[in-house]
Amino acid sequence: MIPADLPTGVVLTNAYVQKLPESLFNLEAPEVAVLRLDKLDPDISGNKWFKLACYHEELIQYGKTGMVSFGGPYSNHLIALAKHCKNNGLKSAAFIRGNYFPKLSTTLQQLQDWGMELLFTSLNDYANPNLLKDRFSTQFQDYVWIPEGGAGVTGIKGAGLISQLYPLSNYTHIGCAVGTGTTMAGLLKEATAQQTIIGVSALKMKDEQSEIKAMLEGIATDAKFEFFTAFHEGGYGKTTPALLNFMNRFYKETQIPTDIVYTGKLFKGIFELIANAYFPPKSKLLLIHSGGLQGNRSLPSGSLNF
Repeated sequence: MIPADLPTGVVLTNAYVQKLPESLFNLEAPEVAVLRLDKLDPDISGNKWFKLACYHEELIQYGKTGMVSFGGPYSNHLIALAKHCKNNGLKSAAFIRGNYFPKLSTTLQQLQDWGMELLFTSLNDYANPNLLKDRFSTQFQDYVWIPEGGAGVTGIKGAGLISQLYPLSNYTHIGCAVGTGTTMAGLLKEATAQQTIIGVSALKMKDEQSEIKAMLEGIATDAKFEFFTAFHEGGYGKTTPALLNFMNRFYKETQIPTDIVYTGKLFKGIFELIANAYFPPKSKLLLIHSGGLQGNRSLPSGSLNF
């Protein structure tokens, strides 16, 4: 069970499963439901709390007083981390990819308002997090260092807690969006031999033998996984009119908001697979809504109907 003494800031009972209409988009679809982790909290939403929970345990174990991580100008991870630290009386800092000062994005302004120290970093330096860690080790010696997106073994352990929130064993296929692969790895560790974990990449992969796929193949599990790299809509943070049209239509039919970076691509990709009869008859799909709508803030006003 999820320990009761984990960090405050979300109400786990806010999450629920929403079954989608069988006739959605006029498809002969298998049973499809969505685990609404986006409902946990407006800011610490989706998979973010679960990954941070185990980093919080490390912070307590080693007597640290803050958290430092990495992200871009519309990072869901950093929003969750900053609010988590504010809620729990902790210090927070982040290395920001690129220089957005003094004209801050709405997300960066929110981070600053919540007390997060922002360190604007060149693209070359940002690409070398270990170098930054060495350079700032003294300044942030009382902080837990968290990889971008909450990745790493600790993040995977946290993502595995999702399976303890809701009985995922009721489903034959569990789908999630993939950035670092942390959530998919956590789900795969907890899955049964009768299940398949479906990952939809949010970014372009050079080839299918990526570091993420290698990581997944190293997970000790009896479950199967499928990793799809063709639904990135142009790359990480990129969008297309087709993606925006899908997100608007999906919201109109289900009242489920999605984002252009992760969940929009997940749902669009899954329904393309359904349209191509990828899933066997009598399949039962559960799609993980990993929360976070920060990326939508980068769109022109009126692009989305929610």
